[in-house]
Amino acid sequence: MKKIRILIADEHDLTREGMVAMLSLEPDMEVVGEARDGIQTVELAKKLKPDVTILELLMPLQDGMTTMAALKVSVPTTRILVLTNFADKDTVHKAINAGALGYMLKDSTRSQIVQAIRDIANGQPYIK
Repeated sequence: MKKIRILIADEHDLTREGMVAMLSLEPDMEVVGEARDGIQTVELAKKLKPDVTILELLMPLQDGMTTMAALKVSVPTTRILVLTNFADKDTVHKAINAGALGYMLKDSTRSQIVQAIRDIANGQPYIK
């Protein structure tokens, strides 16, 4: 079985570590990298070629919207799932227009996040 290769991009260590622990329980998923800022996200994505990049919008050095634009150019095969606290419709629309295939809030359940990753890896949008 081919595993879904995932890059997690969030400035908070606890968030990244929690995601890694949670996703390590899924037999069809593998976290291949972690980034704490937008620039590092793009650099790691170029090197690791993840299937899915989970991206926070508010990050140091380079925000998520700018990072998405860079990812779409440098690693167009990665599918982006935004996982953030911003719930306003304008931000959701901007993220989708910038290239996100999925958009979720950080209060989502484990099963919702796992399902979103699977859907996005298969090219299906996921908005919650």
